Amino acid sequence: MAIALDRVPQPALDELVRRAADVSGFPVAWISCIEGGRERLRARVGMALAELPAERSFALQERPGRALFIEDAAATRWRSHPLVTGEPHARFVGMLPLVASNGEVLGALTVIDRAPRVL
Repeated sequence: MAIALDRVPQPALDELVRRAADVSGFPVAWISCIEGGRERLRARVGMALAELPAERSFALQERPGRALFIEDAAATRWRSHPLVTGEPHARFVGMLPLVASNGEVLGALTVIDRAPRVL
């Protein structure tokens, strides 16, 4: 089944991700689609990977459809997560789900900093 987010023009998503990174001051940001056990990064800044399998995806590992804020991933149960121990060396993670009106989780807007942050 095609995800509604796939029909959004790429330039619109690119602009949204750039603005999220600029406003937050975080070096890494992306908008993703959740598809069949993977998270596909439709637009991204500061992240080389275009796709995350379930074991590397914060969106698929933690409370699907709910916001997630990790102030210091290295000091939590996430410390051995591949995105914390490797690129992009996440310390702060902020994730807002993108949810359709019918409740289906389409994806997420994620921002990452390489330093801990307190909200």
